[in-house]
Amino acid sequence: MSAFEAALPHSLHLPLPLNAAQLRKTDPAVVAEVDRLLDDHTDAEIVDILNARGLRPGVAERFSLRILYILRRTYGLEDRFTRLRRQGLLTLEEVSQLLGADPSTVKIWASAGHVASHIYNDKGQRLFERPTTLQLACQWCGDPIPARPGLRRGRKWCSPNCCTAAYKSRKRAARRIAQRQGAA
Repeated sequence: MSAFEAALPHSLHLPLPLNAAQLRKTDPAVVAEVDRLLDDHTDAEIVDILNARGLRPGVAERFSLRILYILRRTYGLEDRFTRLRRQGLLTLEEVSQLLGADPSTVKIWASAGHVASHIYNDKGQRLFERPTTLQLACQWCGDPIPARPGLRRGRKWCSPNCCTAAYKSRKRAARRIAQRQGAA
């Protein structure tokens, strides 16, 4: 080696720096975690979970709902509503039609836990599992009792006619009992 070659500085080989798009890209592990969390949580819950774990979205300091929306759209992740519908859950209109009940009644039943449901967004909107028992039966004729929000709970008859018939039947039975007691 000549004195000239020995005097040259040594070359340092470094990888090329990342471009701006690569710097802003979210870690694939974080994207996979978001995909997993979408099965069981709403967007706001996911943002809280990711921030609590200290995960970061690209160059931002914290996750926000907007960042999560953009992340879902960029990576083609289905939202919670689509995932639950794919599992066979029903919308409010579908389950209310199936039950013969007003949508407001179905909401009350869901919040009371009488109808199984899953919240799919941050507004508290729900998708419903297919109910196993559809309706109560009329105690007079056996027909299903339609549920309407204005009607009182514990309704036993499907129509005013059945209610009247049941009332008259009870009245006749009471008269017969009174006649027997009077004859005895």
